[in-house]
Amino acid sequence: MRCLYIAARAPLSPHYRGGSSAIYYEQLASLHDLGHEVHLWHFAYEKERQSYDAFVAGDAAVWAEVQAMCASITITTLPQRPNLWQKVQDRLANRLSGQDAIFPLLRTVAHAEFKRLLRQTRPDFIFAQHLWPAQVAVLQKEVPVIFSHHDWLFRIKALRSRQAESEAMRQMEERVARQAAAVTSGSAVECQQLRDIGCANVAYIPVAYKPADLDFDTLPDEPRLVHFGGLATTATRVGLERFAALVWPHIRPKPLFYAVGDISSAALSPTLPQFLSEVVCTGHVTDWPTVLRPYDLHLIPWEHSTGQRTRLPVAFNFGQVVVAARPGIAGYPEAQDGLNCRLVDRLEEMAPVISELLADPAQRLRLGRAARETFMDSFTRPGLLPRYQTLIERVTRSS
Repeated sequence: MRCLYIAARAPLSPHYRGGSSAIYYEQLASLHDLGHEVHLWHFAYEKERQSYDAFVAGDAAVWAEVQAMCASITITTLPQRPNLWQKVQDRLANRLSGQDAIFPLLRTVAHAEFKRLLRQTRPDFIFAQHLWPAQVAVLQKEVPVIFSHHDWLFRIKALRSRQAESEAMRQMEERVARQAAAVTSGSAVECQQLRDIGCANVAYIPVAYKPADLDFDTLPDEPRLVHFGGLATTATRVGLERFAALVWPHIRPKPLFYAVGDISSAALSPTLPQFLSEVVCTGHVTDWPTVLRPYDLHLIPWEHSTGQRTRLPVAFNFGQVVVAARPGIAGYPEAQDGLNCRLVDRLEEMAPVISELLADPAQRLRLGRAARETFMDSFTRPGLLPRYQTLIERVTRSS
């Protein structure tokens, strides 16, 4: 079948900061492996395109893989701001159709290119990544849309700004999700929320990764604490900030702490720069085996059940011992306290668990091995492909 695959803003790569790019890449690869003819459309604002181009130039091998998986690729750059005529067009189109798009350039420039691509590719289904592509995709009714839901932006924005959730944005996001023929999410919690608002076809499909080829027989003499992910992501930055305030002061003696990822956004926090000056900061790393070792402690201190913590499959892949706030990884039913990870209800409970694990090599070995087994059972592409195919068959049969 032919698929119009729509992604926005970030590159398609497991190496880029944040989890969205890894999801973009893996779901594209899954559709390709299933034998579908994929036509990629990527759009971004001008400043985002500059960052995109710079990253792709340095990630040439992965970009070559993306090109090989696509029958065609269309790259669209949106102006940074709409002009007056585009604003007028947006308001008129929204009012006449009853279909609001959240940004004028989605309704005007992006929508015009979308209609052209529909005529050119004649897809059997559309696979729309995250909210912006989904908003454009549901402006038509002829081709079924599968919406890859990453998180509720109205909730993330509220947590980032420490302000109340926007009711208007919540309604818009829920409307887009209901208008899609199907929705997939890597969070079992948000899958249930999507069903609760009336989405008929919802599939839990977590992100997959290529199995790491490592020595799982050697237990490090001095385990490290690892926090993984670029700090531009709200959950990563705020989680680390809370860990530094509530957990780190109570760990004695201090183990080696690795902050793995781009820390340039630490300046958004009043306290993180001081904490990061006291630990090992690797910067952005694409060769993960250089910094992720089996049986180190992998920290996920995010305290809210929002979105997909793609760090958990990464940590499990490397046989690391995940210590997490239970709400932060609630979307993964595969994570079981005491079986393949350690979970706490409140961050204040994390320090004694870390101290216990640092002093107990047998427990680290058991949990790390169980984590790797869970990864192989639940987070590899071959095991997840049937879920994609079932969903695609369901929406294309009913269209």
